Amino acid sequence: MTPALAWVFAALGLAGTLANIWKRPWCFLLWLPGNVGLAIHNAARQDWPQAALFAVYTGLAVWGWTKWTRINRKKARGDESQG
Repeated sequence: MTPALAWVFAALGLAGTLANIWKRPWCFLLWLPGNVGLAIHNAARQDWPQAALFAVYTGLAVWGWTKWTRINRKKARGDESQG
Protein backbone atom coordinates (compact mmCIF):
# COMPACT_ATOMS: atom_id res chain seq x y z
CA MET A 1 0.00 0.00 0.00
CA THR A 2 1.31 3.41 -0.89
CA PRO A 3 1.78 6.11 1.74
CA ALA A 4 -0.65 8.31 -0.23
CA LEU A 5 -3.39 5.69 0.16
CA ALA A 6 -2.71 5.51 3.90
CA TRP A 7 -3.26 9.29 4.00
CA VAL A 8 -6.59 8.84 2.20
CA PHE A 9 -7.67 6.35 4.87
CA ALA A 10 -6.54 8.75 7.61
CA ALA A 11 -8.52 11.57 5.97
CA LEU A 12 -11.62 9.36 5.95
CA GLY A 13 -11.15 8.81 9.68
CA LEU A 14 -10.87 12.53 10.36
CA ALA A 15 -13.88 13.32 8.19
CA GLY A 16 -15.82 10.64 10.05
CA THR A 17 -14.89 12.23 13.36
CA LEU A 18 -16.12 15.63 12.18
CA ALA A 19 -19.38 14.06 10.99
CA ASN A 20 -19.75 12.38 14.38
CA ILE A 21 -19.34 15.74 16.12
CA TRP A 22 -22.25 16.98 14.00
CA LYS A 23 -24.20 13.82 15.00
CA ARG A 24 -24.38 12.48 11.45
CA PRO A 25 -24.88 8.70 11.44
CA TRP A 26 -23.10 8.39 8.09
CA CYS A 27 -19.86 9.08 9.97
CA PHE A 28 -19.60 5.32 10.39
CA LEU A 29 -19.62 4.89 6.61
CA LEU A 30 -16.48 7.02 6.50
CA TRP A 31 -14.84 5.25 9.42
CA LEU A 32 -15.39 1.75 8.05
CA PRO A 33 -13.20 1.94 4.93
CA GLY A 34 -10.67 4.14 6.72
CA ASN A 35 -10.30 1.71 9.61
CA VAL A 36 -10.17 -1.36 7.37
CA GLY A 37 -7.59 0.31 5.15
CA LEU A 38 -5.39 1.33 8.05
CA ALA A 39 -5.69 -2.13 9.64
CA ILE A 40 -4.46 -3.67 6.38
CA HIS A 41 -1.78 -1.02 5.95
CA ASN A 42 -0.41 -1.58 9.45
CA ALA A 43 -0.60 -5.37 9.13
CA ALA A 44 1.42 -5.16 5.91
CA ARG A 45 4.03 -3.17 7.83
CA GLN A 46 3.84 -5.77 10.63
CA ASP A 47 2.83 -3.07 13.07
CA TRP A 48 0.54 -5.45 14.94
CA PRO A 49 -0.61 -3.16 17.77
CA GLN A 50 -1.79 -0.54 15.26
CA ALA A 51 -3.34 -3.21 13.02
CA ALA A 52 -5.24 -4.60 16.02
CA LEU A 53 -6.34 -1.12 17.07
CA PHE A 54 -7.83 -0.34 13.66
CA ALA A 55 -9.43 -3.79 13.48
CA VAL A 56 -11.17 -3.05 16.79
CA TYR A 57 -12.16 0.40 15.51
CA THR A 58 -13.74 -1.35 12.51
CA GLY A 59 -15.85 -3.50 14.82
CA LEU A 60 -16.85 -0.46 16.86
CA ALA A 61 -17.88 1.39 13.69
CA VAL A 62 -20.12 -1.52 12.70
CA TRP A 63 -21.62 -1.58 16.19
CA GLY A 64 -22.14 2.20 16.17
CA TRP A 65 -23.74 2.17 12.72
CA THR A 66 -26.23 -0.54 13.73
CA LYS A 67 -27.05 1.17 17.03
CA TRP A 68 -27.51 4.64 15.53
CA THR A 69 -29.64 3.38 12.66
CA ARG A 70 -31.82 1.40 15.10
CA ILE A 71 -32.26 4.50 17.30
CA ASN A 72 -33.13 6.65 14.27
CA ARG A 73 -35.72 4.12 13.09
CA LYS A 74 -37.31 4.17 16.56
CA LYS A 75 -37.38 7.98 16.56
CA ALA A 76 -39.01 7.97 13.12
CA ARG A 77 -41.76 5.70 14.50
CA GLY A 78 -42.21 7.99 17.53
CA ASP A 79 -40.66 5.58 20.05
CA GLU A 80 -38.49 7.77 22.29
CA SER A 81 -36.71 4.93 24.15
CA GLN A 82 -33.07 4.76 23.12
CA GLY A 83 -32.32 1.09 23.92
